[in-house]
Amino acid sequence: MRKKIYTLVMIFCLLFFCKSLSIKVLANEDSKEENITTEASENKNEDDIKETSLIIDNTNVYEGMEKSYSEGYVPVTEAGILKLVLPLKATGDIKDNTITTGLYLGDGDSTPFIYKNYQKNVSLMENDVNNGAAKVSSYLVTYMLDLKEDRINGNYPIIVRISFLDGKGVKKEQEFTIYAVITDGINPNEEKSTEEIVTEEIKEETPSFVPKVLVKETKCDKKRLLAGEDVSVDIVLENTSKEKSVKNMTVNVSSEEKNISLESASESTYIERIGAGESFTVNYKYHINPATPQGEYTLDVTMDYADSEGAVYNSNGKAVIKVFQEEKLSFDKLNIENEVELGDTIMASFQVMNLGKTTVYNVRATIEADGLTPEGTVFFGNIEAGNSIQESTAIEITGLSGTSSYGETNGTITYYYEDGMGNEYTCTEDFATVIKAPAVYNKPAEKKDDTSQWWVIMAVIVTVISMVLIGKGVDFIKKKRSYDE
Repeated sequence: MRKKIYTLVMIFCLLFFCKSLSIKVLANEDSKEENITTEASENKNEDDIKETSLIIDNTNVYEGMEKSYSEGYVPVTEAGILKLVLPLKATGDIKDNTITTGLYLGDGDSTPFIYKNYQKNVSLMENDVNNGAAKVSSYLVTYMLDLKEDRINGNYPIIVRISFLDGKGVKKEQEFTIYAVITDGINPNEEKSTEEIVTEEIKEETPSFVPKVLVKETKCDKKRLLAGEDVSVDIVLENTSKEKSVKNMTVNVSSEEKNISLESASESTYIERIGAGESFTVNYKYHINPATPQGEYTLDVTMDYADSEGAVYNSNGKAVIKVFQEEKLSFDKLNIENEVELGDTIMASFQVMNLGKTTVYNVRATIEADGLTPEGTVFFGNIEAGNSIQESTAIEITGLSGTSSYGETNGTITYYYEDGMGNEYTCTEDFATVIKAPAVYNKPAEKKDDTSQWWVIMAVIVTVISMVLIGKGVDFIKKKRSYDE
């Protein structure tokens, strides 16, 4: 019995100990979770603190300001121009210390501002403040806004839109609203004269024409665009209406030419507004394939927009770009002797090869050198791609122009040629030769007859004959004596 009781007590103690241990473990885990949550919260707060934003420097007076923002700064208007000054400071790091700014000047024809492309970059600089009393490191945003002649007095909001990349590379966007006060325009509460009323009635009765937007001009960043290059193309759009502005415009630029590929992010561009009689430029970047034939290529421009009353229109146009193939000519050196003689006429030859992908036109060459007088300009004519032409010319050796007619002379060959558009190009090659005096050839002297030698020969012959005759005579006498005896 005691043994059973003892066993039950031990089991009970063991269960109590396990339960206490599990409660402690759970408490530790809860504590860890609480610490993790607290740490994450602290990190989050720390990230929030480090987040970069722009704030207005409202305590200092910058150039162009009459008072600080805390004192009630208002943009100054003078001679039809409103000067806007917005000094900004950053609460954290900004990539490259540069921000991009732009303006929203309101919608419709009631705004007193003349619309333009006001977007620009502003860098962090040390700016003078308080009449030069100190310098402040800030982003100083300034704009000079042209005002309409028929502007109406009143308060007008100007929204400054700003974008930048923070130190982590994250894009940030902010807006600041500044109110401009126009006081030098037309008073809207002033009673109109009879003449003004009649003029307005005439305008109301005059038929309204559709605002037409046309492609005014196409400009490339390269004066001569070669196949194989990248090009930035500016397309200037003009609102031809003198009365109505256009807004909410979508411009789409495309090309069916496979050798011209778009490098910009999109074929479409959004334009908020183009005022009456004003222009706006859109930009696109392209790559021209190296195999693109030389010639003119069109970009199709499609525009959808609305007028100030909300009526929707569309317009089409074409932008033209010219593509050139690079002329690649190879010129062999002038084939002329290293030494030439004064007074001679020699033949010199040279060769031109067209290594490009297009025909070159009116290829010709001229030779210039002291002491050498060529026959004239050497004409090769048109050379098609992959072909070569060899020509020669007569050159008279006339002698150097200095104190001596002989010696080394250095000359040049200038090649002229044209592309398919009539543009002329030149290339110059150098050559040298030595002018020598003409060789003197002495004729051999004619030999005179030597009569003394002739008589010697004759005397020898006579002597020999005489000796032969004497010998014959002696033999004859001896034979006769023998016969007589």
